[in-house]
Amino acid sequence: MKNRITGISCPFFGISWQPKESSRNVAKRILSKLEDRRVLYSPFELEIPTACIKSIREIRYLLTDELSQMDEDEELTNSIRALRSSCRKFLSKTEKLDIQSIPGTTISDWIFLSSLGELRGVFGIYIAKISLSYGIDIEENIVKIIPEEDKSM
Repeated sequence: MKNRITGISCPFFGISWQPKESSRNVAKRILSKLEDRRVLYSPFELEIPTACIKSIREIRYLLTDELSQMDEDEELTNSIRALRSSCRKFLSKTEKLDIQSIPGTTISDWIFLSSLGELRGVFGIYIAKISLSYGIDIEENIVKIIPEEDKSM
């Protein structure tokens, strides 16, 4: 409550506050920004490793910024933290690799591609979870990384 108080007035008494932003609005804003990140869904052969690393770094900053401004919604907070952790893991594996401009020809390139695939898998799961939890439609491009339902069970 103290973080939302924006003023106190007198002589008799008064207080004003800024109502907290709904978790749905925060989720919608995050998903909207992620939908515009090609690194999450473009074909692997079109990716330029240095640009991907830069984009993942920017996504991590975005998620950190959103977390710092949120009130506690445990479900959304946990999802955002999982996404941010996935970014950190990707960056830890790839930032120091000697990657060529066209990935796929060296061991470093393969580490980069597998790390990117792992990151996309995690993002697909959590984007689906956030989308379903808050009733938010997502663009067709980002749907590519959402795992398909297993109908064999």
